[in-house]
Amino acid sequence: MLDQPPAGLSEEEADGLLDLVLAHGHETGMTCVLVEHDGALVMHYATTIAVLCAGRLLAVGGPEEIQKNPATCSPTRAGRSRSWCCRETSSAPSYPLRPPERTRQLRDA
Repeated sequence: MLDQPPAGLSEEEADGLLDLVLAHGHETGMTCVLVEHDGALVMHYATTIAVLCAGRLLAVGGPEEIQKNPATCSPTRAGRSRSWCCRETSSAPSYPLRPPERTRQLRDA
């Protein structure tokens, strides 16, 4: 279980750290539970996501399902808002998902 592991890291450092976590999980067969407020980072790295808002479970699914879920809006790494939001209160542009071939590379490494 990792609780906000990239806190204080640059985006490049955070990506490097999470690439290592994914590689370790693949090598050992271990599952990683990531607690993270940076929704864009989660959308980029996670295979299964649970989105909570004000203590309420909004959605569970893969990145594509979460992006399409009307109860959630997707965060962006390019903009200032990197956190999740509830559709009822605000919105954010959608974050481009990691290309499927990159996900396969990391899983098959």
